[in-house]
Amino acid sequence: MTIILCEGPDGTGKTTLAKNEFPDYEYIHNGVFPTPMHAYNEYKRQISQWNQNSNVFVDRQHISERIYGSAYHGIFMDDMLYHEIDNMLYERSAIVVLCLPKYEVSVRNWASRASLEMLSSV
Repeated sequence: MTIILCEGPDGTGKTTLAKNEFPDYEYIHNGVFPTPMHAYNEYKRQISQWNQNSNVFVDRQHISERIYGSAYHGIFMDDMLYHEIDNMLYERSAIVVLCLPKYEVSVRNWASRASLEMLSSV
């Protein structure tokens, strides 16, 4: 079993990386959850369902809660819950990949999506 957690801002190539380099992996895309507790429960459920024979590519996971939880909820996941998810992933030897292209590349990608929400903070 191989678990790859891919983190990074919108428009940095996480989905493209998954589709081009890991096409045979189960692909999971996590968006924004309504509350930190909902996020915790969903991440825990996902991890517990991965079996020994599956390869999984996860587009955003608990690491993003530090940024998006604060931006969307004004709070982020409690440290104890955050570390519990960390431990579950550590036990499964998860690999974390951080996608951080040059700022100009991200802005170009955001603009090509014509998403005002994404551009409002640029």
